[in-house]
Parts: sequence; structure tokens; C-alpha cells
Amino acid sequence: MDDWAWAQWNAQMAAQQAAQQAAAQAQFNAQMAAQQVQQAAAQAAWAAQAAQQTGAQQPAQAGAARQAAAQAQNAQDRAQVDATIRAYHSDFGQTPALREVWERAISEQPDTRRGYDAARDEFWKILHNESDQDASAHAVRQMLELAGYNFGRGEGAPILDLLPHSNTSISTKQLQLSTDHADPGSKGGGWLSAHNLRFMLTDDNVERTARFNAKDVPFKGWEWPRQRPRHRSELN
Repeated sequence: MDDWAWAQWNAQMAAQQAAQQAAAQAQFNAQMAAQQVQQAAAQAAWAAQAAQQTGAQQPAQAGAARQAAAQAQNAQDRAQVDATIRAYHSDFGQTPALREVWERAISEQPDTRRGYDAARDEFWKILHNESDQDASAHAVRQMLELAGYNFGRGEGAPILDLLPHSNTSISTKQLQLSTDHADPGSKGGGWLSAHNLRFMLTDDNVERTARFNAKDVPFKGWEWPRQRPRHRSELN
């Protein structure tokens, strides 16, 4: 083989080898690209599955959170109602907020009927004045509003709200709240003692007057049949 033929053969072999290498590289690149596509597809499928699971869990978690919040609110409301019932059916001295507001109202008042009247009026004024209430006054007002009393305008005792279509012939005296002495002040029960005061509707308070002791046992001379007090001094 002469030099020219040899050179031509070498050129053909080099071209064939280069073509084979290029084909092999192209095949390798194609395989790598296919693997990358498969990996991306697998990752996308995993992400979709995770998103689906998270989406399924989130509503359940949100529902559980809402249920827990509702249960906590119900427990708080129940505790507030229970506290209101206890305060309403016990003397002022057994409820810290009530005792504190009453002690503020009786400041510098004498332990007399006149001192009690002034302290009672101041007590209701404190509860009416929402713009200048401490935590105790706010708690007492909230307690009475929870019990259904409406402070409305003015500075007097709150009035029990009636439900729609209720008996409209009921008098204000039958609906207005008042403070009552368990043991009448005129009988030595203590006009200003927080432990001798409790809530009572005005009409019931007027009926009870000074005829009964703290255990609702009538004093001598006030047994049945009941009698009306003959003088203001006989009121509690």
C-alpha cells in the first residue's frame, strides 16, 4: 500500500472511530437525560402525594383546633355563669370583686341608715361609670349583665331585661335589682357590712322589710299573717 492509500485508510478509520465515539456519547447523554426525567417525575409524584396528605391533614388539624377552642370557650363561659350564680346567691363578702366595689362605695360613710343609703347610691354609680372602672367594678357589672340586668341610663340599680312578648304589666319594682340586708340593719345586723348584704329584687326586698333574720325566720310579732311595716324605721 502506497503512502496515499495508507493516508486515505487512516483518515477513514479516524472518521469511523470519531463517529462511533460521537454516537456512544450521544447515547450516554440520552440515557442520562432519561434518568433525570424519571427522577424529576418521581420527585413530582412524591411532592403531589405529600401535598395531598398535607391537604387532608390540615382540615382535620384545623377542625381539632376549632373544637378545642370552642370547648375552652364553653368552659370559660360555664365558669363565669357559675361564678355569677354563686355571687348572686351569697353575701357581698364572699365575692372578692363585689366586696372591693362595696368597700369603695362605703368609704367614709357612717354605719347608719343614712350612711347605707349614700353607699348604695355610690355603689350603683360606680357600676354605671364604665369609663372609670377598675377590674373589680367591671367584673361585677359583667356579672349582673350576664344575669340579665340592663344598666341603661342614669345611675340607679339595673333592671331585669324581659324576653320579647313577656308580660308587659310587670312593674319596674318587680324587675329592678336592689341590695338587701340579710339581718336587718335596724335589728343590729350592720348597715355597711359586706357580709350582711346580698342582691334581691326590689319588690321582694320591700315585702321582706325588717321582718326576717338572715335565715328568713320572722322576728317575734311578724309571724303569719304578715303585716306591713308601720314606719320607715321598720324597713331593713
